[in-house]
Amino acid sequence: MSAEYRINVRFNQKNNEHLKMLEFFSSQGGKFSRNRFIIEAIAEKIGIIEKQNRQDEDFERFRQIIREEICNAKLTVVSSDSDKTALSDDERQQNDDLALDALDMFG
Repeated sequence: MSAEYRINVRFNQKNNEHLKMLEFFSSQGGKFSRNRFIIEAIAEKIGIIEKQNRQDEDFERFRQIIREEICNAKLTVVSSDSDKTALSDDERQQNDDLALDALDMFG
């Protein structure tokens, strides 16, 4: 095997995380290969990073689509015309009469 594929791992015994890993390996009593464990952990971490990168790319594509749609949207501004919403004197009198008739129902 070529030296470029070989990695030596050293644990810093002053680092609490490293000490936890050392304790874990010691407690397993050779139940599994440390090399295999480390390789699988690295592979899992790479998978997580790749998944996050895909999610970031998907999110960026989504943002781009939203930006394009907003830029292409035609916005219509509706102005209020106070003359159209105001009641004529006859309409106002009719509304008043209807309201009084409704109140007469209550005695």
